Amino acid sequence: MEKYPEHEKLRAVKPQSQVIGEFLDQLGYLGFELGKWEDRPDWCDKAEFVPANEPIQSILSRYFEIDQKKLEEEKLQMIEEQRELNSKHA
Repeated sequence: MEKYPEHEKLRAVKPQSQVIGEFLDQLGYLGFELGKWEDRPDWCDKAEFVPANEPIQSILSRYFEIDQKKLEEEKLQMIEEQRELNSKHA
């Protein structure tokens, strides 16, 4: 198993993720909004549109099964390892 598994998953899907992310970003510029229709309370016959209000990065992470918390932990581990290497060479 790789030392940084979430980063490996991220690297593997980068081309697809980039295309999908750009597409989702363009939807906003074209006036589209991601969301869903939800039934309103019983006193009203109408459904209402509820915007997703979710960052594109979160959508992509969920779709590609990338754990953002673990990804951040790996980044911090990388930084710490680099600091240790720097202090050895200073």
